[in-house]
Amino acid sequence: MNFTKIGYKLSRKNVINKVYLTCLSIVMVYGLFSCHNEQTLSGERINLFGNQGRTNSYKTFGAFLINTSENEKINAIDSSGSMVAPLAVSSYQTVFATVEGTIHQFSSARVEWSAKLDSTAFVIAGMCADNNHNIYAVASDGCIYSISSEGKRRFKTVISSDETASFKDLLALSDGIIISQTKGLISKLSFEGKILWQFKSTLSPVNTASADWQNNIYVSLTFDDYSGNDSLLCLSTTGKLNWAIGFTSTRILTSPIVGNNNIILGVVQSENKPLILSIDFHGNLLWNNELRATPRGISITAEGSIITVSYNSGIGISQSVIEQFSPKGKSDWHIKFDSRMVSPALIGNDNIAIIGVKSSAIGVYLLHRNGILDTFFSIETAPSLLLKPVVAPNGNIIFAGSHKGYITRVGVKKGLLPI
Repeated sequence: MNFTKIGYKLSRKNVINKVYLTCLSIVMVYGLFSCHNEQTLSGERINLFGNQGRTNSYKTFGAFLINTSENEKINAIDSSGSMVAPLAVSSYQTVFATVEGTIHQFSSARVEWSAKLDSTAFVIAGMCADNNHNIYAVASDGCIYSISSEGKRRFKTVISSDETASFKDLLALSDGIIISQTKGLISKLSFEGKILWQFKSTLSPVNTASADWQNNIYVSLTFDDYSGNDSLLCLSTTGKLNWAIGFTSTRILTSPIVGNNNIILGVVQSENKPLILSIDFHGNLLWNNELRATPRGISITAEGSIITVSYNSGIGISQSVIEQFSPKGKSDWHIKFDSRMVSPALIGNDNIAIIGVKSSAIGVYLLHRNGILDTFFSIETAPSLLLKPVVAPNGNIIFAGSHKGYITRVGVKKGLLPI
């Protein structure tokens, strides 16, 4: 018997088996990544800043993997830019509101539906979506518009006839929508368009309202100077004032961020002393700690750690500080940048993404969860962007074009593997 031929046949068979297994592995990996890339938020409410607590936590989406940016043009009659952040309803489905009064939903660059608002109205604050992915948008005519997930108008409800007032980003709860107006009117709307209640304050809300998982609502209110006491108030799900606390000679600069059984605020006391405050759900101060710069954004990890983004603006070089505090308020680490950080920390499972601007260059900074800088990815070649990012379920970071109908998607290449 010719042992050489037998060996050759066995070797050839082994090679064929290895090739087969390799191909099978590639197909399986491709399937896994395809599933990952096609994630949806089916059955979930969609709010800006991560969730109704506004924690900016995206741990369930995994780590941020960034090696490319793609500019997707909206091919529609109204392809004007946007003044509000988009909504990511799935990995590649995005809702975009134009300054000429159209709301589009598109998948990559393919428009799935378009809905026009009345007359000259246009969306002026961040949108949200309920569990069925009906879209809610507040417009310049003082009305809330709701568009179904198929692009059909569901209702239009008048919230305010005060043409001098503006609105803050909407908040979707399990039992309705919260609308905050700059002149202190806070409203709750049912998913069918009925105003359930309204609460009036003499102060202006700071940024957006947030809520805990029992649907209690938290709103920061400010005088915009040190002449009076800025306040934090808690409203029940029925609009009753649960409690309110005032802060002497203090300006509240951030939304209340709700997570890990407490509320976190960024403030500046008189004589420009920046602080982070932790308050419990009964309105009691738990702890405070001094910050290294003026607070601009706050995030809370799934484990309860707090990550602050701070920077001092003015004459000279901008300096930003990213700092992590333990749930008890101890500083764990901090890192400084000679650029202006313009977004709260976006928290992934293994890393942190932050948007920064240095001169006119825009980029995404990736940090390890221990505060070590990992990567900087420049997106300066993108069209003019609204620097208010949202995160899609596959971990892509998405920006709306501010002057033209584009979105810029920052993440991994669309392909077999994230390389």
